[in-house]
Amino acid sequence: MIALVLFMRIFIAAQERREINNKLLNCEMDLLYQAVVFDAALKQTKSGGVLIVIARLGDGENSRELTRRRLYNVRKFFSEGSSKLASEKVVVAEGERVKGYGRLEYYLGGELYEQILFFKNGYICHSCCGPDEKYYPGKEIYERQQKQKQKRKRRA
Repeated sequence: MIALVLFMRIFIAAQERREINNKLLNCEMDLLYQAVVFDAALKQTKSGGVLIVIARLGDGENSRELTRRRLYNVRKFFSEGSSKLASEKVVVAEGERVKGYGRLEYYLGGELYEQILFFKNGYICHSCCGPDEKYYPGKEIYERQQKQKQKRKRRA
């Protein structure tokens, strides 16, 4: 009887574990995974937990600026909206390079909760309707266009 109870506990715990994403996703799936992480982080942070996000460069990615931009996008995503996470509840960091694709790793309760992979030199998709000036790379394009408009105004 005791063995049966122990086996059932192990079986139930195994069923509750999530499988971590190890594939490149399309834009809609990126948004879905972000929403799943956001919901789980909201629940964890209400009970005193912290969301830790680590950005890692992959094969062929050399720019630390790329990592900073990815982390900027994550901070911006989690700090917007009506049910945003408090900035002190989200810790972002740059991790060591990994083999394969660059990635964002999300840790809740001290364990890897989810990861999202990037195409080489790519960004996570936050808006599926084209570039969004709030997030990179659309932010960089928008800022460049604004500077060009200001230069034209000064010349005129």
